[in-house]
Amino acid sequence: MGNSACSLLSRKEDITVPAEIIEEVTSSGPANAVSVAASLPEAQRALLAQFCYGRRHLRHLGLLIAGTLSQQTLMQTFGGAWEVIQKQAQDPDKTLASEKRPASEQGKRTISLATVGQAPIQSREEDDDLDADEDFEQIDEA
Repeated sequence: MGNSACSLLSRKEDITVPAEIIEEVTSSGPANAVSVAASLPEAQRALLAQFCYGRRHLRHLGLLIAGTLSQQTLMQTFGGAWEVIQKQAQDPDKTLASEKRPASEQGKRTISLATVGQAPIQSREEDDDLDADEDFEQIDEA
């Protein structure tokens, strides 16, 4: 793993997570990742949980590792978000289930642009991009 990951996992000079541990945790299955993380002191586990949680593809591991932390450590590591992390860590699969479902099943609406004939209607943002001095032709609808 590159030096960028090592520097990301260093809160203070005395709290760092070795690159080998990061690689082992991120490249192994969830059960092995948690057991590797469990062998670390809590401060290092917290840093590792924060690192993983901050990356969407590792969020599940971050939640599993965060579930092994004390409330005090969660508060110190995640600040005001500690309660959310603690709740999510109680059931990571349920928490992340919405991320695994296709967008069509998540109840999100698609956005379509209204059109008149074949020409799209100009959006409000496009109006803002036009110069104020330009003359516009007014069309009267009959």
